[in-house]
Amino acid sequence: MALPEGITTAEVSFGGSLDVLGTVASITATVSLDRNLVWTATGDELYLIDSNLTDNEGTVTFDFPHCDQEGFVDSSGATVTAFSGVFKAIVDFGGDRTITVVKYFQVFVGTDELDLNLVPDGEPTVAVLAGVDYITLLKNIQAISNAANTTIDQISADATTASNAATSATNSATNAANSATTATDAATNAANSVSTLVGSLMNNLQIEMLMSMGF
Repeated sequence: MALPEGITTAEVSFGGSLDVLGTVASITATVSLDRNLVWTATGDELYLIDSNLTDNEGTVTFDFPHCDQEGFVDSSGATVTAFSGVFKAIVDFGGDRTITVVKYFQVFVGTDELDLNLVPDGEPTVAVLAGVDYITLLKNIQAISNAANTTIDQISADATTASNAATSATNSATNAANSATTATDAATNAANSVSTLVGSLMNNLQIEMLMSMGF
């Protein structure tokens, strides 16, 4: 028996349950999906039904589909990319010493192995029970974050450009003011030179007039 062609999986394991004296517990366990799924590539439907797992010296191991892979839809045809697995086990140490374990879990694309001993026990949150697509939600949050960072970077770049333009304009205005000051000084010097020349000419003319009059 095998899953339909094209479905990628990770190896999931649970076991190694010991008491304080090192007694290895036997495990009676099942695994199921949290909803019915259809694999669109082949049209096969995976049902929400418990599948029995085989205890191998106190450990159970099974392959479970990656929950964020593309290709799964629900019975309405809506894309599903965040389904969960439901693991239930009775851990039996003998002598009426048993522990019931329930774990909801997910394995993502890129994950090869998952140790259920490291997954907290208990029911999932209300959001998980409602089938919230966490993968898409996280991707949307990341996209919004990236867009915000891009906007901030663009605003920063525009501000830098505006600042540089303002600095350039200020420098140009300063240079223009300095040029105007230089021109004004040159005009003043020229006017002073002309005034001095006129004064000199007037003095010479007065001397010549006095000499012509016999003084």
